[in-house]
Amino acid sequence: MHLIYRKYFEDPCPENMPILEDLYNALLQQDEKEAHHVATALEIYLKGSLNLFNHRTNVNVNNRIVCYDIKELGKQMKKLGMLIVQDQVWGACHGKPQQRQVHPVLYG
Repeated sequence: MHLIYRKYFEDPCPENMPILEDLYNALLQQDEKEAHHVATALEIYLKGSLNLFNHRTNVNVNNRIVCYDIKELGKQMKKLGMLIVQDQVWGACHGKPQQRQVHPVLYG
């Protein structure tokens, strides 16, 4: 994981934040067959019909109010969408005290 985030740690700007495809490529470079198995399982989220999350966000998630509308994700993607939203909400609520200015709103 450190290799995937290295560029971001060196220059923490949104353009350097790794995406799912970076993890996929790192897994393919490993020799272990388990890593290749995980990479194969990720392919549908990178190249297939479920590639919604293989992009950088264009939303400023540090705004005071952030609305996550997952209503139209569909049955397969809703679970993954909920996990991503849950991670964002958890980070907003349990982050550093000066960063707790975010009030997430969830529709779905």
